[in-house]
Amino acid sequence: MAWSRLEKVGTIFSRVNGLIRAGALKEEDTPLWFEFYKRFPPLDEPKFDRPAKDVTVRKIFYPEDVVRAKFYKKHGEYVRENLADHAAVTKCQHFIEIHGSLKDQGTLEETEIFDKAAEMLGLKSASEIKGMDESAGDSKDGVYKETVVSSFRRAQERQVDGGGRALPEGGGINVKDLFKE
Repeated sequence: MAWSRLEKVGTIFSRVNGLIRAGALKEEDTPLWFEFYKRFPPLDEPKFDRPAKDVTVRKIFYPEDVVRAKFYKKHGEYVRENLADHAAVTKCQHFIEIHGSLKDQGTLEETEIFDKAAEMLGLKSASEIKGMDESAGDSKDGVYKETVVSSFRRAQERQVDGGGRALPEGGGINVKDLFKE
């Protein structure tokens, strides 16, 4: 039945129920949700023509969201993270923890807290990075390469096999062994 508009006629529950009664759908092939829906039907039946409720969606912002946004606005272009390393804490998360501890002390203003947290984390502002010596090449790329290299070294240091021994130089994986049965 191409071009059918039967989804407007009944609910998904009534259609599946009809298939079971007609024998087109076996009892053991019923969807998981069917028994739950039968035992706990919704208060308002979900029909096609039912008007949507007028509900306003609340904006949810946590205090660390504002700090995170300011962090990435000021330092995001120059901070690179290794997203493949799930064990490492990102610089942003570490920055938020430092910012929170400084804010709990209550001795500094918000801008001072932000600058102090960046200083404690060892981050440079955009103006400092732009003013770096050009002999190292492009300053932005230099920061990126340094982060990737240090991340790669950390990964190599942590790489161990099941017995707790460090793996050999090539990672201990022989490609020929992958295709053996």
